Amino acid sequence: MKKLSLFTLGLLALLLSSTSCDNFIENTKNLYSYQTLATLVPSNEKMGECFIADGGITLIASDFVKPDSIPYNSRFLLAFSVWDYNMNHEDSTWIVDLSAFRIIPKHDLYLLSDSTPDLATNQQLSNLEYCSYYNDMLTISCYTFKSKDKMDRLALTYNPNSDSIDAKGKHYVNLELKHYTPSINVHSSQ
Repeated sequence: MKKLSLFTLGLLALLLSSTSCDNFIENTKNLYSYQTLATLVPSNEKMGECFIADGGITLIASDFVKPDSIPYNSRFLLAFSVWDYNMNHEDSTWIVDLSAFRIIPKHDLYLLSDSTPDLATNQQLSNLEYCSYYNDMLTISCYTFKSKDKMDRLALTYNPNSDSIDAKGKHYVNLELKHYTPSINVHSSQ
């Protein structure tokens, strides 16, 4: 019995550490405050598109992109789009929460329209929301902006810390997409 338990724990750990698009940890049955909708653990390899869909929600994870207009090493762009037809867009806020990564300055978000036109097509950086908090080794920032076609796009860029580079030189990020009700102050809740 103990051997089976250890095997099960090992299998779960393997699934949680996978970089495959097939291993989303999804929980989209009930949209309560602070509930994690998906946890994605990609590397800087070309990832393709990953989809989860439940309750009218589709999460699309784009490939990692390194725009030439951003003159920094190991800086990548990760964009997410969320289609949410079951909720009022004026009364809901989607937040990207990064852990163990240092976020680059807010103004770099505007490079989306110049360096990645395929991700910014028909998108407007209107109603931009920004939140951040700091500790000794971590900077968290998140951006939310909405377009007129009822599609919310979450976009951010980041620099990985040296501690998150493995022996093979790959960068890893733990990314959680969360939903916050309008009654929650996202600035203080971070």
